[in-house]
Amino acid sequence: STQSTWANQDALDQNLHMLRSLPPLVTVEEIETLREQLAQAAEGKRFLVQGGDCAETFKDCNAESIEAKLKILLQMSLVLVWGARTPTIRMGRMAGQFAKPRSNPTEMVDGKEVPVFRGDIVNGSDLSAREADPARLTQAYFHSAASLNYIRSALKSGFADLHVAKQWDMGFVDHSEHRAEHCQMMSQIRNALNFVDVCGVDVAPTFKTVDFFTSHVLCVD
Repeated sequence: STQSTWANQDALDQNLHMLRSLPPLVTVEEIETLREQLAQAAEGKRFLVQGGDCAETFKDCNAESIEAKLKILLQMSLVLVWGARTPTIRMGRMAGQFAKPRSNPTEMVDGKEVPVFRGDIVNGSDLSAREADPARLTQAYFHSAASLNYIRSALKSGFADLHVAKQWDMGFVDHSEHRAEHCQMMSQIRNALNFVDVCGVDVAPTFKTVDFFTSHVLCVD
């Protein structure tokens, strides 16, 4: 990816100073948990499921968009857990992937050379907003924070509860030859959960939430 050009150095310095003073987006505990699970994946003890957009936009910071991505990743991980009987790391390329990898600094539009769109964290897709704007760096922080907070609150509120797994998005299997097999798997999971509930086994934390991590590609210098 080519390096971004910031014309207003003072504005860049001000926004970088502000970012350094803001609290981190993730906690040390979350980082250590992910490291431990990645080490287990390297040893063949876990699968890693990673998915998301090539580049997010600030408009993606809304409940509907975030929930849609969560549902797909949760369902994909459930298929792996059930089929392979192996724990899965769930990782979304979201809540911060606001930069686009670009190989050239400019592009030709209607015969005019203009700065290339580098993602909402740097500039706008509209031709009138192609100049790199340091204020977007701070905007990206707050959009990331809002997305992460919504993800955490959704998971804490039972969004990933296996008892409601049938409500997760089934779009990628709706027209698949494996749809019947998938529906059978969901039925077996529901039967297993019902059996555990009837037995009175207290496994609520295990079935009602999951670890979920985010990751990004560094595209801004």
